Amino acid sequence: MHATSCPNIYITYRPLTRPALLSLLPSLVVFICLRTRKNEKWQYLSIYLSIYLSIYLSILSISVRFFLSFFLSIYFHVPIYLFLSNYLFLSSYVFLFLSIYFCFYLLIYLFLCSYLFVFLFIYLSIYLSIYLSIYLSIYLPTYLPGHLDVV
Repeated sequence: MHATSCPNIYITYRPLTRPALLSLLPSLVVFICLRTRKNEKWQYLSIYLSIYLSIYLSILSISVRFFLSFFLSIYFHVPIYLFLSNYLFLSSYVFLFLSIYFCFYLLIYLFLCSYLFVFLFIYLSIYLSIYLSIYLSIYLPTYLPGHLDVV
């Protein structure tokens, strides 16, 4: 039976929690290895490299999932609006994980120098990430004609 004849088709695969957490691990290793050096240049470089590495690996894992779900939707003859709503659901994780990354590195920066704007930025990023992830994953796909469930 083709997917076009069935109104409710569900392609189930794991959400982005595992690749995003796995992308955080090498950035932590880079941060710890470069942070232990005595030179101040290496310490600042460790922060930048670990941030870029974690963002790069998370975007890479999200893109692999994106193209994998795109080719699966072509193979199973899923309509394009189902694929787009599913991708919007998965992209809500991007806001959450990027804000977690920046909050983590700002907490490390907080131990180096404590400013009030760091507290405000952490609070706002956590609040916005929770709000955007809830909005994109619950409310936005309901406005579309249909969406794929992510298990």
